[in-house]
Amino acid sequence: MKKGLFLLIFLIVVLTIYAEWTIVQTFPIPEGASGLAFDGTYLYCGIYGVDGNHVYQIDPADGSSQLLFVDPALDDTYGMTYDGSHLWLSDHRNGASTPAVAYKYDMNGNILSEFNLPDHYMSGIAYDNGDFWVSTYYPDPGTIYKVNNTGAIIQQFTPPNNQPWDLCLENGNLWMADYWGDALYKIDPTTGALLETHPSEGVDPAGIVWDGQYMWYCDNGQGYDVDFLYKVDLGGMGYLEGTITLDGGSGNVNGITVQIGTLTLIVDENGFFSGVVPAGTYNIIINIPNYEIVTFNDIVIIADETTVLDIILNYYFPPQNLNYTYTGGILTIEWEIPNTPLTILGWKVYRDGEELAVIDDPDITTYAVQGLYPGIYEFGFSTLYNNAESEFVNIQVEITDANNTLPPLTTKLHGNHPNPFNPSTTIRFDLANKSDIHLSIYNLKGQLVKTLIQNELEVGRHSVDWKGKDNSEQSAASGMYFYKFKANDHLDIGKCILLK
Repeated sequence: MKKGLFLLIFLIVVLTIYAEWTIVQTFPIPEGASGLAFDGTYLYCGIYGVDGNHVYQIDPADGSSQLLFVDPALDDTYGMTYDGSHLWLSDHRNGASTPAVAYKYDMNGNILSEFNLPDHYMSGIAYDNGDFWVSTYYPDPGTIYKVNNTGAIIQQFTPPNNQPWDLCLENGNLWMADYWGDALYKIDPTTGALLETHPSEGVDPAGIVWDGQYMWYCDNGQGYDVDFLYKVDLGGMGYLEGTITLDGGSGNVNGITVQIGTLTLIVDENGFFSGVVPAGTYNIIINIPNYEIVTFNDIVIIADETTVLDIILNYYFPPQNLNYTYTGGILTIEWEIPNTPLTILGWKVYRDGEELAVIDDPDITTYAVQGLYPGIYEFGFSTLYNNAESEFVNIQVEITDANNTLPPLTTKLHGNHPNPFNPSTTIRFDLANKSDIHLSIYNLKGQLVKTLIQNELEVGRHSVDWKGKDNSEQSAASGMYFYKFKANDHLDIGKCILLK
């Protein structure tokens, strides 16, 4: 009975210390790489030894590195971390009687701040919500400290081996790369208890960092002529599958993608997707044009298990059943509220492709406009949703008799139509008061091309044609022109394009 109990306990210990650890990619990196940090996009490392004042940026997609900055005052990088905005490096630049220092750098190599560490022979550093984990590598045994941003000690314990070189945090666990121990250790930061041990591929592991999905570490390889960067899957592989169903609209799911971490899954014509995914916790965003953006937070993928995610995306319906009436010089356009489970915040109005108005009350389903000249107008209407806008639907309106006897309330230049034009365009404007009018065309050099109006006009709605000729009745060249409209003290500038 005691023998069976002993075997059971031994098996549990072995499984705890040697949890799943799969190297999925290996890249060569600069010799002497020391310390690792991750900013959400790139990895970073410093150098211990020759070129110890160099800091590199590494692309995790292919392992390519480029020199980020050189700090002539930096002796070596021991540990490295990222606080959400800036890099931190640990270094001891002075004699053994002076403490090591944590330096905060911007990406140009400028030191922004610093604080002293508890000892001289300090190595690893890991940011922890305003505090830092740091470690000593000499004398034996080393010590792991938790300090605040002034270097004051909050907590300390003895590490599982004697030469901790770099530290990082992963989902509440503290990891340590041990330089002479040739191993990576997972530690309970509350008690200092050892949770897992993993031998390094090469010798002298000198950097470790967690990117939210994978563990990365670097070592000297086996030949000391090149260092290596390893991408490690900690949790094995699971499976994700599901279907995407579009509710409304004429969208097509075939070929769209589902992004989960760095993995991209392709959706087939039936809306089905599937893939093998590293175990972990993910946020998944599904974004299809003209449909609601759906975010799934904290989706857990468990090793050797299948997670099913069936998704329904609601169409961003535009306004429905547009119609209009035109009475007494007032054009009124009406529409119906679309039937959708999504919250409607309001509407947006366009005319001839240009935004005209925003209606921030979803219960208002009419829009009125007056002062239209005879002509054909294209009005567009869209529905406003939370952080989204539907496609707009158009309604064409032809005004044959403006029948607008109301005087303009303001003096205003309406612009020209058509634009671009060939051979002529009509410039329209309103006068709220009897005014001296000067309306002229200028080229891009500011030279007068054509004077269209230079006399007094009555209150009302006015228009004038420019037939693309100058004051000598010679055809103007193709290109952009400006027209200056001056009515007493009122001044407006418009631009038009003549195409031939």
